[in-house]
Amino acid sequence: MVGLYKKIKIILIGLLLGILPISQEIRAAILSVPTTQDKARLVISPYAQAVPNDRYTFIGVSHPSLDSAQTQIGVALEVWNMTTVPNNAAGRAAIFTVDAGETHRIFVVNLSHSSINLNTAAFTDSRTHLILTLDSAQFGSVRVVSINEDPSTPAVVGGINKYDNLAQLNMWSIFSQARVEFPRWAIKGLLFPVKT
Repeated sequence: MVGLYKKIKIILIGLLLGILPISQEIRAAILSVPTTQDKARLVISPYAQAVPNDRYTFIGVSHPSLDSAQTQIGVALEVWNMTTVPNNAAGRAAIFTVDAGETHRIFVVNLSHSSINLNTAAFTDSRTHLILTLDSAQFGSVRVVSINEDPSTPAVVGGINKYDNLAQLNMWSIFSQARVEFPRWAIKGLLFPVKT
């Protein structure tokens, strides 16, 4: 059983890294972010970063279940000007559907990050998406596009206009910072008064 597990793991890693040639072809065929300048479909973030074992970008996308929102909204999130693994449309993007009441987590992180990776259970569920970059400092921007080609036209459900566009979602982003560590003696003096 352990041998089979190792073989499956090697195949999955090969697919993830794009080492197996078929994986890149399949990913490129499945994942493509729509090109559009329609402001009702497009949001651009001016900054994203990934620095090996130091900094990463986190983006949260939530569906707050507004009365004006459809229950499912398709989203394509893509990083620009960053070298991803694989470095093609599939490697640069996360394409997903946000259901009412759900939050999806997207991490733009270097491939060999020590804790944010596919070997950590907290980052392997269906609502967590990793966009992996090369193990060098990467700086770019994020482009988010709704999948619906006509997001300004509502569907009428029970007499209420329902939209499936980016305006119906909550999005936020955090850029991690390096952790600052203080010597034990400094923490003792700052946080806990030294008795004299």
